[in-house]
Amino acid sequence: MIKESFNLEGEYKIYLNDKLFGSFKNLITTIGKTYIRDNIYGDFSNSTFQYIAIGTSATAPAVGQIQLVAENARSVIVARTKISTNQLKVSANFNFEIGIGTIREIGIFMKDATSVANSGTMFSRITPTAFVKDSETILIVEYTLTIS
Repeated sequence: MIKESFNLEGEYKIYLNDKLFGSFKNLITTIGKTYIRDNIYGDFSNSTFQYIAIGTSATAPAVGQIQLVAENARSVIVARTKISTNQLKVSANFNFEIGIGTIREIGIFMKDATSVANSGTMFSRITPTAFVKDSETILIVEYTLTIS
């Protein structure tokens, strides 16, 4: 009998003014795993990562969450790369005046999201070490999903 396992691992990298602030493993939500299942099944209606959002809540991530707890800004994904046979990377930029505040949560949202806060369904979420995003800071968030 052949037995295989399927593992998903996500990692966010946070850059402040082009300097790496930190790298954080994420929690993939239940609905995020459902999207993976749906893609294998052939339902691609909501299969694309669309936005990365930032927020101010330090509430711990939970698998049942579908939104950030206190979203303060979101940015459309500007780059998508298949970096290996089992990895993909996306990124979004938060320019000077976007998302000002103490950032304590980050999430990635699916194709059903719009530019409106709390829209769409969240694939994953982290609560990184808090950092201040001010009007002199460009924030770049990269997300890498590894399937193993």
